[in-house]
Amino acid sequence: YDIFNESTVVWGFVQEVCNCRRLTAGDFSLVAPAEPSAPAKEHIKGALAKCRSILQDPRIFVCHRGQEFPRNFPSFVSHILVQLLQMYCHIYRQHFDWLLETDTVAHVNCCFKHALFFGMEFTLVKLDDVAPIRGLALHFLEQARREIAEAEAAEGTQQQQQQLLLQQQLQQQQQLQQQQLLQSQQQKRIPQQQQQRDSALLQQKCQQQQQQQQQQQQQQDKRQLRRPL
Repeated sequence: YDIFNESTVVWGFVQEVCNCRRLTAGDFSLVAPAEPSAPAKEHIKGALAKCRSILQDPRIFVCHRGQEFPRNFPSFVSHILVQLLQMYCHIYRQHFDWLLETDTVAHVNCCFKHALFFGMEFTLVKLDDVAPIRGLALHFLEQARREIAEAEAAEGTQQQQQQLLLQQQLQQQQQLQQQQLLQSQQQKRIPQQQQQRDSALLQQKCQQQQQQQQQQQQQQDKRQLRRPL
């Protein structure tokens, strides 16, 4: 629906200056030989009306949940896209000067690429359907491929940067955990060392007391020996 609505808006401001006697695109005729001759404006008007009737047909574009699309649904979508692309071929080849004068080239390019890319992605159209502007279509397709490749490369680089940042964060967390573990171990060692020092001091005091007692005992023994019998 969006592609069709965009295209009808584009044709809405181009048809004002379209006085072409036949639907052509340069040297290309966009009308089948069996079709009656008609001005380009009338031909495109009729094609858009048929496309709109297809889009509004609930038997083709179903509206109710659970209802199945017809088996030939892709052929209807393909027909609509081909009609729209032929309209763009006519606009680019016959009315490009008008697009330049009205500064609408960028907008028309955007709408054309929307229809072209959608059709090519789902194999609903071929390059032969835009033969009059094949070079322009190839240019837009190649430009899109480059942009996609650049976006994927940038995304890959961003993912690598994110992975590197994540690794750095993990390393920092590991270092912090190691530091906390060392601090905890040191804090545990301090009381143990203090206990060892206190025990050593206690042993020294006990030894000193024993030595003092021994010295006192020895002095008493000497005194008793010196007493007269």
